[in-house]
Amino acid sequence: NAFCSPGGYLEKIGFDIAPAQAVIATTARVFAAARRLGIPIFHCQNGFNADQSDIPSSSPWWHKSPAMRHWREHPELDAPVLTEGTWDFAIVDALAPLPGEVVIRKSRPSCFTGTTLDVHLRSRDIHTLVVVGIASNVGVEWTLREAVSHLFELRLLCLSLDAHIDLKTLVGEHATVQTVLAD
Repeated sequence: NAFCSPGGYLEKIGFDIAPAQAVIATTARVFAAARRLGIPIFHCQNGFNADQSDIPSSSPWWHKSPAMRHWREHPELDAPVLTEGTWDFAIVDALAPLPGEVVIRKSRPSCFTGTTLDVHLRSRDIHTLVVVGIASNVGVEWTLREAVSHLFELRLLCLSLDAHIDLKTLVGEHATVQTVLAD
């Protein structure tokens, strides 16, 4: 909700989230196709522990995280944005995980750093990742870069609100939604 829903974090700080609805709808189609084909879906949920133990004030990310900066600059907020257990933290209903789908909570931009994603993928003998997301310049890009370091093959679907990264240079190959859904 923080990144895609009216009243979420991004809208509160001035981003136009209207295009997010198209991204959500397209992602839902991709999820439906993956589920029909038996391709596992791993949901990476961005946020922090309610007690903020995963982002202590001694951490560089405490100072660099835009969400944490926003919270510190707005003491009138009830709780930090992207806090586990809050509406802002929740995955939008249209993309909610189905029973059996893995949800990885992350408190850093990459879906790999400080998470069990690598273990989940390797234990299922998964070597190729299709990455979709709402923010290509943050979570998507950081995850792609780290996935390469973890020796995964990559495919990126250009669905994000800010798809401006040079995909050919970053991952060598990318796909369109039409290409993936046609396969």
